Amino acid sequence: MKFDKVHKVIIETLTKEEARAFIDFLSDEVKRHKKCIREADFMWCMRPVISEIYESAATRHEGSICNILKKMEEVKEKFGL
Repeated sequence: MKFDKVHKVIIETLTKEEARAFIDFLSDEVKRHKKCIREADFMWCMRPVISEIYESAATRHEGSICNILKKMEEVKEKFGL
């Protein structure tokens, strides 16, 4: 497994075993981002003066989830998982 200049996995360098583990890792990342969205939603209510910051954070996390799900599909397709 190798990484690019921004420290992301280069899919083509994975073995099938690593690809399976990578998908598990990405699944955990989706869960982490969903948790962050829930926390941002909670803080949005608790600190209304800066609610826009929390809304922005939730939006960024949603974008990350979309990108992760696309990456998972790419890996699954490439490795027949």
